Parts: sequence; structure tokens; C-alpha cells
Amino acid sequence: MLQWPSSIRYSHQTFHGERDDALRKAYVMHRQYTEIMGYKTISLSDLAYRKLKAERRPRESFSDVVIRLLEAKQPPLMKYAGAWKPLTSAELEEIRARIDRLRHATPAR
Repeated sequence: MLQWPSSIRYSHQTFHGERDDALRKAYVMHRQYTEIMGYKTISLSDLAYRKLKAERRPRESFSDVVIRLLEAKQPPLMKYAGAWKPLTSAELEEIRARIDRLRHATPAR
């Protein structure tokens, strides 16, 4: 079992005695988690944050929400492997022509 010192300073935070024991343990666990797992800070608009928060399930982190939503929206590419195989060359040419028309009609960002 870990032994916690009676008084210890972590960066700008100082913890004293048993009163702050739970806070000290939580802080140490957070520091260990971020050192092991790593994290990235991103900026979200208020609207994006509210929508992400609305999608969040109980006990689910925001990272879990993002991963779940992205996996649900993007099926694996192998699902489409060979999908155009039964098409004739004329059908494929028509599809390519439609794609080219759409690409040229879309304004550049």
C-alpha cells in the first residue's frame, strides 16, 4: 500500500495532513494518469461543447464520446471493397463524370 507523506507540495498545490488526504490522492492519480495516458487540449465553440455534452452518457468521458461518435459515423473502408466491381465500364464512366461535375461545382474553401 502507498504511504502518503503528511505534507507534500505538487507544483503550485500544497496538501497538509489527513484533512487533505483524499484531495492529495486524487491529485497524484490525475498526475499519474496524464503522464501515462497523455492528453491534448482542444478548443470548442459553446455550441459544439453543448452538443458534445448532450451526447455524453453517464460515466462516459468526453474522449469516449468523441471516439464512439466517430466510430458510429464512419464504417470501415473494407465494407465498400469491390462495391463497384459488377458495374459496366459505361456505368463507371458516368459515375466518374458525375464526381468530376460535383468537384468543379463545389466552391474552394
